[in-house]
Amino acid sequence: MASGAHTPAQPQKQGDYWKLVANTKELLKSGEFSDLRLICPGRTWDVHKAIVCPQSTFVAEECRGNAIKVSDGDMVYLPNNTDPLTIDALLNYMYTSGWETPSEMVGTGRKADFSIRLFVSAGKLGIDDLRAQIMKKARTWLYEKDQAPDYCTDLIRAIYAYLPDSAPLRDAMLASVMDHVQELYRKPDKHKRFHDRMKAYLPVFMKDVYDAILARYDASIAESTLRKHKRYKCPKCAAAFVMDESVNGQAWCVNCGAKRSVDAWKNYLVKDAIEGV
Repeated sequence: MASGAHTPAQPQKQGDYWKLVANTKELLKSGEFSDLRLICPGRTWDVHKAIVCPQSTFVAEECRGNAIKVSDGDMVYLPNNTDPLTIDALLNYMYTSGWETPSEMVGTGRKADFSIRLFVSAGKLGIDDLRAQIMKKARTWLYEKDQAPDYCTDLIRAIYAYLPDSAPLRDAMLASVMDHVQELYRKPDKHKRFHDRMKAYLPVFMKDVYDAILARYDASIAESTLRKHKRYKCPKCAAAFVMDESVNGQAWCVNCGAKRSVDAWKNYLVKDAIEGV
């Protein structure tokens, strides 16, 4: 081993980890040794580049080029319409790997609302790993027994209120509903509150579910049709076709007109009825 090389560190004990978390959380709370100030209307946060920049692409890029130099570090203005309440949670996440819903956001509908606002703010600041966590959890939140039906409908309402039509989280939530669509719509009495709240607050969401059901039905019909109608591969032109009809036991390739008996065409049956779909 080369002189001066360090032996690999032993795995951290759990107590050491929580001590580290407590120390970084205290740095966030006190602002001691801060070398960066984040600013949005009415609020400022004294933070540390070594902690924030590796986790936020927005802040890192600002520090590289657009930060305002002051005597005790840099100042960075956060994006327009940044939600100050979510910044507290985002910073707590960057310093401790966790976040808490503020006490003023606890209550029916408000926890779901804050979760999606946090997702939006994480996107503005480029905190992709947090957005990925929320994306992953959203699909399970919808059907947690202790949350349904109020929390799941509040979560859907918040997603449709804060996110654009093409947002991946919106698509993920719709996919989650479609995973349980038979349960939801074959037992409407059991899920009456879900249906009532969706009809009252989210006609756009209900339309998306309806469109998704139609698309699934159309795909099912198309596949069923292909399976029902046998296809044959013409030995003359190599084209595959569906035999629509026969005359006096004879049938023709719809592509080149080659004629054979129906029994003879059986030798050219395409085994995979949905090949190429």
